[in-house]
Amino acid sequence: KSDLKNCKPVAIASYERILDPETGPSEVDRFAAAIEGKAGLSVIAEEARECVWKELIVNGKGNANTYRDRDGNGPDESQY
Repeated sequence: KSDLKNCKPVAIASYERILDPETGPSEVDRFAAAIEGKAGLSVIAEEARECVWKELIVNGKGNANTYRDRDGNGPDESQY
C-alpha cells in the first residue's frame, strides 16, 4: 500500500543546492532520507550517493542535463 495518496510535502529539494559542490552531497542525502522507505520508491544506498552525485554533477556523466548544458543565457544573464 502506498502512502503517496496523501500527497503533502515533507522536504523541499533545491536544484541549486544539489548542483553546488559545497552543499550537493548533503542536499541529496537530506532529500533521499525524506523519501527512503516509501512504498513504490527506490533510493540508492546512502554510501553510494556521494559517488553517484560526483559522477553525474561534477563529472557530467549519465543523462543528467543541467542548465549548464544549455546554450544561450544562463540564469544570471537574463534581461527582462
